[in-house]
Amino acid sequence: MPRFVAGDLWSAWPSTGLLLVTTNSIVRPSGALIMGAGVARDARDRFPGLDVALGKAIRQQGCVGGHYGIMVSPKWPERRIGAFQTKIRPGDKSSLELIQFASDALAAWCLDHPAIRVDLPFPGIGYGHLRPDDVRPILDATLPDTVNVWAREVDLLDGASSVDNSQWRFFRWRDIAAAKEWADAGNVAVHDTGRPYRRWTNTAHLMAKDDATLRAAARRIGVQLRWIQTDSRRTHYDIFGGPLDRALSLVDNRNEEVWRKRSAQSAGASELTVKE
Repeated sequence: MPRFVAGDLWSAWPSTGLLLVTTNSIVRPSGALIMGAGVARDARDRFPGLDVALGKAIRQQGCVGGHYGIMVSPKWPERRIGAFQTKIRPGDKSSLELIQFASDALAAWCLDHPAIRVDLPFPGIGYGHLRPDDVRPILDATLPDTVNVWAREVDLLDGASSVDNSQWRFFRWRDIAAAKEWADAGNVAVHDTGRPYRRWTNTAHLMAKDDATLRAAARRIGVQLRWIQTDSRRTHYDIFGGPLDRALSLVDNRNEEVWRKRSAQSAGASELTVKE
């Protein structure tokens, strides 16, 4: 499984063994691969002639308008920049099929070069218009741990450590040990605090195994990420009002007898997300 990193892809350049940028397969009449947006444009501007070199290689392989997976320079490791195809035409939405094809090609390259670190942007999002949640399973299942996938933090949270509704569960206040055990197993626990906060009758703790899963769960129900609670024995979010109602709509074992009464009392609550 690859490593997902929040930050600037180009910060990896001094230490990477191979840096791939996401690309298409359309070559201009001049012979240059179209690299007009995003990280591809950054690479074109950083490495003059890269678009021409990639266009030439794509033509030589007969892949103009087709599939090539990845392109690594025949002069590697002297030249450590390459291409990872996510679409056919520059204006297209990225293709999960092409991302799988390129991921397979990269996995094969990594198998031949097991000690080499590879860095690439999170493929298919941004100008590719795909959701991180849709792309992440391909990357997780295909790429080895020598590959670093870079993105903004918000995109990694959308795609990282996602859990389906069956993994959200509600726990009564006295069941704190069970709630922690459920969260530690990779799930999301909504733990009733058993006490009100200001005008909200219902309040709960949102808990998960790690920060990535916890923050992804918080974003899903509309909690501001900066209000994470770290000053206790367990990192969590305090939730009430709208976010709590959304969390309760996801759990698979909501106690209707208890929460129907209590939720009705907070139905008019504002969309505040955490304690001030």
